[in-house]
Amino acid sequence: MTLIAAALILAVPAHAFAASTDLRSLSATSILADRAELDGMKVTLHGEAIGELLLTSDDGAWLSVLSDGTALGVHLPRDIAEPVTRFGDYETTGDEVRVTGEFRQACDEHGGDMDIHATSLEVVATGTSRQHPVMMWKAGLAVVAFGVAGAGTRYSRRRRLAVEGE
Repeated sequence: MTLIAAALILAVPAHAFAASTDLRSLSATSILADRAELDGMKVTLHGEAIGELLLTSDDGAWLSVLSDGTALGVHLPRDIAEPVTRFGDYETTGDEVRVTGEFRQACDEHGGDMDIHATSLEVVATGTSRQHPVMMWKAGLAVVAFGVAGAGTRYSRRRRLAVEGE
C-alpha cells in the first residue's frame, strides 16, 4: 500500500502543487482576463515603462507598465524603481521591465483601483529613442491637398465676387 501511495505522489507533476506560485511572465491583457482568479496572487508582469515615475509621500512610487496595448499601475518602493531611467512616450521606447508582486483587483489601500504591489523589478532592456521619418508620399499628398484646397478657395471667392458684382 505504501508503495502505491509513493508511486502516485511521484506520478503527479511538481507544478500541480505549485499552481499558486506560478511566476511565468504575464501580459497585462492576460492578467485582466483572469483578474478574479489572480486577485491576491503573486504575478510577474512583463512590459514597457511608460509615462513617468510618480513619487508618493510614503517613499513609494507609481509606475505604469504597458503590455499588449494595455497599461497596469504598479505601486512599488522608490528604491526598487530607481533602475528605470527611460519612460515610453511618442519619442521614446521605455525600459522593458519585469515586475513581480501581488495583484489586487480592487486595492483597499488605493481607492479600489486595480494594481500590482511590486516586491521586485528587473530592467530587461534599456529604452531607446524612436525615429518618425517623414514618408515622401505623405508629403506629396499634403502638397496636392493644399493645392486643391487653395484652388477651390480661389474659385469660390471669384464666383462670389462675380455674383455680388452683378
